[in-house]
Amino acid sequence: MLAHSFIGCNTLLLYSCFMSEETVQMNLKVPASLRDKLREAADQNHRSMTAELIDRVSRSFGEEPFEDRVFSLEERVDMLESFLQRAYPDHF
Repeated sequence: MLAHSFIGCNTLLLYSCFMSEETVQMNLKVPASLRDKLREAADQNHRSMTAELIDRVSRSFGEEPFEDRVFSLEERVDMLESFLQRAYPDHF
């Protein structure tokens, strides 16, 4: 499915979740042990360290978890794919 191939791009997907907001670059100083934990968590969740950090910080402020945003986008892509298949059956 189109949605599942799209989900493989964590960074693009992350930015899609925040498309209405300006993104800025931040340089942070953190203990190496915290960076290592963040890297390990990102690997376990199959996403970039940036995506992991944004998800964790967002949740600490009571925002919608990253996975819910991904699911919402995945649903939208599935709906669009379904519409396109019905509208243009010769192209799928």
